[in-house]
Amino acid sequence: MTELGNAYLFTTPLLLVLLTIATFDDFIEHRIPNVVVVWGIVLALGIGGLTGSHAGFLSAMGGLILGGVLLLPFYLMGGMGAGDVKLMAMAGAFLGPAATLLAVAVTLAAGLVLALSILGVWLVMKSSIGLEMLTTLRNHLPPRLRPSYPGDRPAYFPYAAAIAVGAMVAHWWPALGTSQFIGG
Repeated sequence: MTELGNAYLFTTPLLLVLLTIATFDDFIEHRIPNVVVVWGIVLALGIGGLTGSHAGFLSAMGGLILGGVLLLPFYLMGGMGAGDVKLMAMAGAFLGPAATLLAVAVTLAAGLVLALSILGVWLVMKSSIGLEMLTTLRNHLPPRLRPSYPGDRPAYFPYAAAIAVGAMVAHWWPALGTSQFIGG
């Protein structure tokens, strides 16, 4: 296997681990840690530069910029947090520009499915029986895991899960082969 193929085998679990950490933190703490994003970007740019020289580094940088720029309007309109934009940029650095376009499209579709699922659960729980069950369940959870009600704080949408789905689908998409900066 070539040096580029070995890099792909290394980056797949690395990207998966970083996205998993970010997703769990997003669900539990309602934030995506900057340390995960920064280390992910540094590693992706470093691996891109080491395995693909200038072209690999530029491809990683292109994916980084494209991932951030494509989700930036959603942040500016208040539809997602800055951590979500940074996480997509980090994933883009691993994926390269072409796969980042696919990742953003899949992320938006996965986000829509997640939003509709959350809305469906909310509508069921809004019924009197559902509200009673939700209140009982909420009271038995540790405080940091308790879902909020509209009067508690603003609604929260854990978008890191959708980003993780989009990034991994794009990473493994057969039409693209492998991530762009590592010789797809």
